[in-house]
Amino acid sequence: MVRHNLMFGLLLFSILSPIVIGNSYAETNHTIQLDDSECGIEYFSPAVWASYTRAADLDTYSQEELKLVNEWVFTLSSGYCNMGEEAIISWVNEIDAELVSTAGKLDQSWIIKFDHNDFNKVVEELSIEDFIDAFYPLVPKQQEKKFIPNDPNFDEQWHLQNTGQDGGTSGEDANVTGAWNTVTGTGVTIAIVDDGLDHAHPDLNGNYLPAHSWDYCDGDSDPTPGSSGDGHGTSAAGVAAAIGNNGIGVSGGALDANLVGLTLIACGNSDSTEASALGHDKQDIDIYSNSWGPSDSVIYPDDAGPLMHAEFEDDALNGRGGLGNIITWAAGNGLASNDDSN
Repeated sequence: MVRHNLMFGLLLFSILSPIVIGNSYAETNHTIQLDDSECGIEYFSPAVWASYTRAADLDTYSQEELKLVNEWVFTLSSGYCNMGEEAIISWVNEIDAELVSTAGKLDQSWIIKFDHNDFNKVVEELSIEDFIDAFYPLVPKQQEKKFIPNDPNFDEQWHLQNTGQDGGTSGEDANVTGAWNTVTGTGVTIAIVDDGLDHAHPDLNGNYLPAHSWDYCDGDSDPTPGSSGDGHGTSAAGVAAAIGNNGIGVSGGALDANLVGLTLIACGNSDSTEASALGHDKQDIDIYSNSWGPSDSVIYPDDAGPLMHAEFEDDALNGRGGLGNIITWAAGNGLASNDDSN
């Protein structure tokens, strides 16, 4: 079997479906802009329109937030697209406000600043004007710093946070650090199906679960690597769930997850043994992490055996009480020069 490097990726799906409630000062339909004489937020892209609609729902802000506001964004209505800056400045002066600037990349939109923060007065003044299609407050926000573990080698873990270290491209990473404020893998059990797991390692031991671990080569419950050449599983375990923020070594992608070691590829094995490993304690293991397999040649593909396929199906249908197990597999970066799955 070819051992592969493990890369954890995150697929973040976002469905943009705005719901407008309460006092909303934004139109709720959107179309495609046909010419320059048409303006209003309904002619923005769907994503911008949805964002504007949410920002214009004044019921979503607290009174404390609104007390801090003195700058507002407004967008011109159709029929007033050519109103011109002089006319806008004249109107702004009449309501004792100041024209700050155009509103970034929003067409026919402006930022104005009031010399007071009387919320009700501002809303009344902006609502009665026919030339204003929609508006929203520029509420000051204090952004929170994201949790970054204190592990001394975290700065080198480009796959978790790529800052351009070692000449890499900043931002090309698993995009996982933003989730760590709320999700760190607590309660999730990851089985490392590999050549062994050095569970005595100080950066792994605290997350290790001996009760569910097994060595399919030696037939015992200790997955400790049997030779110095069997360090691949320990490395894969570190990528998955090395203890984070403990001042030691590195951080795993799921830094508080439980780790199980299933030794499999340190010896020769059959379809039956592989199937057993991928079905091991499937009611307690959430994720089976596999960084091994045959060469990824598209010319001579080497499929998993029938028993393995049957185990996959059983994992999906019956694992974790019917929730199904998650099985991850590395591909395309084995040792052979032609091991390429592109």
